Amino acid sequence: MSWTSPRPFGVGTTREVKALHGANKLREHYFLWEEGRRHCFYVVETTAPIIKSLAEDYSVEPKGEDACRFTWTIAARPSALGRPGGPVNRAILKTLFTDTARHYGLDPASTAVDL
Repeated sequence: MSWTSPRPFGVGTTREVKALHGANKLREHYFLWEEGRRHCFYVVETTAPIIKSLAEDYSVEPKGEDACRFTWTIAARPSALGRPGGPVNRAILKTLFTDTARHYGLDPASTAVDL
């Protein structure tokens, strides 16, 4: 991932992301930026032929003095080529969520994933 906008970051910030070991490249545009609380972006361009559009919303809500709730929502619309692969696409997304939970030291089984 590399930021393509200068600091300070906010609404209008852009970045480029390489996914799937560089097989997919995405250009993203942030349309909501609430520092320390919420970030939302949509994909402007992708090299993945299976995705027509994609957006993500990250939200952090305080839950007491030493806890928070992290909510990560992904909205994706597959292309005509991607529609038949729905079950495979869901399996890939599920691993993305469980790998993220492990990265933050959480038990993936205790995290909610609704696909």
